[in-house]
Amino acid sequence: MRSPSIIRLATLVFPVLIGCDKHCPPPIDICTQRISPEQLASTDEVALKSFHARVPGRHDRWTDLTILYHANWPHCSLRLTFLDGTNRLQKLVMEAAGEWHAATGVTFSPSDDANAEIRVSFSGTTNQSWVGRSGETVATGQPTLFLGGVAASDARSRILALARHELGHALGAPHEHQSPLANIHWNKPEVRAYYHAGPYHWNDAEIEANVFRQYGADEADQDHFDASSIMMYPIPKEWTTDGIHVENNVALSAEDERFMRQIYSACPPP
Repeated sequence: MRSPSIIRLATLVFPVLIGCDKHCPPPIDICTQRISPEQLASTDEVALKSFHARVPGRHDRWTDLTILYHANWPHCSLRLTFLDGTNRLQKLVMEAAGEWHAATGVTFSPSDDANAEIRVSFSGTTNQSWVGRSGETVATGQPTLFLGGVAASDARSRILALARHELGHALGAPHEHQSPLANIHWNKPEVRAYYHAGPYHWNDAEIEANVFRQYGADEADQDHFDASSIMMYPIPKEWTTDGIHVENNVALSAEDERFMRQIYSACPPP
C-alpha cells in the first residue's frame, strides 16, 4: 500500500483587505501560489532530471509531476533560521512551530545555518512559503518562508495564525480548497469580480490556478476534506452557489493534526 503524501508548491500572500465593494468579504487573509520553473516544466525531461538531481533520495513514485506533490520531508528534524525580525516575531513563529511539532513529531531546531531547510524573513509586504522540499531549490542564505505581511505590533493571534499556515506549507501541506476531495460549488463570476479588483488584479488564468483548480487523485493522497483546516481558504457565502461558506480558520484542526501525523508517521511521537 502506497504511503500517504501531500501536495504542494505554493507561495502564500496574506494582504489586509480594506475599502471593499460588494464583492469583498470581511477582512480576510488570502493565499496565492507560485511554482518553481523546474517544477512547472513537467514535460521537460532535462529540467526534471536537473531538479531530481538536486533533490535526491526520493522514495515516492516518479511519474510526471510527482515531485511537485510529494513534498513532505524524509526526515524528522528541520533546521529553522531567522534572517531578520524582532524577538517577539521570532518567538511567535517558534511557538507555532511547536504546535506543528506536537502534531507531527517533526522537530524545528533553531539554527544559524545559511542552508537550513526553513529560512524565515520578515522583510517585504507579503507572507510566502516554498512548499516542503521545493525549498531546497532556493539559493543558500535566501528566505524560503516570508512573513512580511505582519508587524511586530500585530495581535498575537494573527501572527500565530499566519505562522501556522506558512509552516504547514513548509511541511508540505496543500491548500485544502484545491483538494481532490473538495466539492465546492463556486459562484465563479462573483469570485472573478473580487480577484480582478485590487489589491490582487489577477487575470482569469491566475484565478483558475489559485482558486478553482482542483488537484487530481493521481496528484495527491487524501482521505478527508477538512473545511476547518488551517490550510483552507476563507470562502464567503457569496462565492458559492449553494451558500456554503468557510470561516477564516486560525488554528490547526483535529484533521490537520491527524493527517499530518500520518504523513510523518516515521517521526517519534513528541
